[in-house]
Amino acid sequence: MKNIHKIFALALMFAALGACEDEDKTTYLHAPELQHGAYFRNIENGGIFNKNDGFVVSSYSITGEVVSRDISEVATLDFSIAFQDNSTDGDPDTEDDFSIAPVLIETVNVSSLSVNSNGFPEKTYELTADEIFAALNLDDTDIEGGDLIIFSIVITMTDGTVFNSSNTGDSVRGELFFRSPLDYTSSIVCLDAPTPGDWVLDMQDLYGDGWNGGTITVNMDGVLTTYSVSSESGTTQTETITVPEGTYVFTWTYTSGDWEEENVYTLTDPNDNVVLDEGPTPTVGELLNQCD
Repeated sequence: MKNIHKIFALALMFAALGACEDEDKTTYLHAPELQHGAYFRNIENGGIFNKNDGFVVSSYSITGEVVSRDISEVATLDFSIAFQDNSTDGDPDTEDDFSIAPVLIETVNVSSLSVNSNGFPEKTYELTADEIFAALNLDDTDIEGGDLIIFSIVITMTDGTVFNSSNTGDSVRGELFFRSPLDYTSSIVCLDAPTPGDWVLDMQDLYGDGWNGGTITVNMDGVLTTYSVSSESGTTQTETITVPEGTYVFTWTYTSGDWEEENVYTLTDPNDNVVLDEGPTPTVGELLNQCD
């Protein structure tokens, strides 16, 4: 009889615990719902603006897909371009900064886009150098090597919520799964003369296993040096490249390896100007060279 009472008491205790667990679950299920949004997953982007050929064949393109829990909640995509002048002398008393704030190029209704094989609306933006300079009212004589063209995408939801590079988290902008930077940059290829001093190369592998064959080769007056994220470094690697006074040849060439969508890097000059901002999937080929 004592055993029966003990078993009955234990059953009541477990029933009470189960009731508490159910109550906790019910409370959780009725918690306020998290905010949902959308992102523009990068499929492919790239292009080179070469001053040496007068920008004759220069262009840039971005292809991506709009991803959301409910695509009907995504209203529009805004596409803008801006110009960042990195070749100023830094003297505030001279009018030599030709930077231009973002100019809206196109607003597209997401509902009008074609659905790709992944089941998401897909959009491609492509502009030639002439189209960009006309939209920005920019004279190509005011452009030097190392200056940047910046392309920006803004997502607006049907409830008015806006997502851009400023309010979207680092994981969505940079991680391999999302690949949604929303801001893309392309450097003007050609430098009149490299600024002497310490240039800083910050390299990143989004997966954390090194660049898997991807390399950057710097030619400084005929001396070649190769940089990469090693498998031992894994995620990040920073290098300082010292450019002596009087250097003439300063070329910068990226060679692709495997898993290019994991590779990201920036190059900052001695004046703290970001001269190159590449990746995921960095532009292949020579990106910095000398004007003739």
